[in-house]
Order: sequence, then structure tokens, then C-alpha cells
Amino acid sequence: MTAKYLIINADDYGYYACISKGILQGAEHGAVTATGFMANSPDFAEYAAWLKSVSELDIGVHLNISYGTPLSLELADYLSPWQGEFPDKLTMVRAISTGKLPVQMIEKEWRLQIERCLREQIDIRFLNSHEHLHMLPPLYKIFCQLVNEYQLFNSRKSMAEWGLPLSLESAFRNSLSPLLMFLIPIHRCFSHLSY
Repeated sequence: MTAKYLIINADDYGYYACISKGILQGAEHGAVTATGFMANSPDFAEYAAWLKSVSELDIGVHLNISYGTPLSLELADYLSPWQGEFPDKLTMVRAISTGKLPVQMIEKEWRLQIERCLREQIDIRFLNSHEHLHMLPPLYKIFCQLVNEYQLFNSRKSMAEWGLPLSLESAFRNSLSPLLMFLIPIHRCFSHLSY
């Protein structure tokens, strides 16, 4: 019989200091067992140093293409209409889905985020993404490629999150999630589904 584990993941480590400190406090008290690090954070080095204080925390890369500044200069240049910053997620989804933003730029950005964590000697255990954008069909193949290349087989399977109050944005995401789960062959990417 295979052992089962409860993973309590808190995403958005590196988003803001208060969020990052809250995640670390949760880990110190046993309430959080994993976190996804937003590696494009402008305060990356400081947040990476804080992680050394919590040895029992599984750390993943929370791949981000919808908030902050990209690590890739090429992508920052592409985003010059938004001052080199990621625009809102719907603008990114539209650009990716229509092919206006080449997925090769996203792959390069995600690699830079992963490699930044590895250079800091962070023991990466999983990948997931901010706003579940890795589930977009044009990006999912790249995501699986990275999961396999870096041997990070515990990664996120996105599920709809219904709750009130329900914004238009969350209704869109929650309606899209089951459709994507139907269209995308999840089993080809992961041996384990978590985080």
C-alpha cells in the first residue's frame, strides 16, 4: 500500500514580505508544508535567505507570467507597452492564445525562474504556476517538458474553486479549469499530482 501525505501548500512566497513571513510562520508552526516561490521577485535574494530558517518546508517554483517584471530581457522588451512588466493575466492569456506572444519566450522565462532558484541552492521539489497559467494548452506542453527535464514529478493539477463571493474572473477560471482538465492529458506529464 502506498503511503499518503497531506500537503498544505501556500503559494506566492516572494510576492510581498508580509506574505512570505506569514508562510514561514505557518511552516514553523506545522500549518504549512510547502510553498511556491515567485522567483521573479525583486527581493529574491532576501526571500531566498529567509527560506534557510525553515528546513522542513518543501519548496517549488511558482512560475509567474502575470505579475511583476520578467527575468528575460527579451520578454521585458516585448512587454514594453506595459513598461516591461507583466500585464494582467487576461491580457497574457489573450497574447499567448492568439500566438502574439511566442511560447518560446515563456519557456525561456520559466527556465530563468527555475535556474535562479537552483543557483541559490534551493532544493526545488515541484513546479506550479501563478494563476494556474501553466494549464493553458499552448503552455502545458512546455510545463510538462520542464517537469520532466528537472525531474520535478510532484506538480499541480488545477481544480475549480467555487465559493462566494464569485467574481467574473473566478467564474471564468472555474469554468475553464474542468474543460482544460478534459482536454489536456494530465497523466502524460506527472507520476504524482499534488501541490
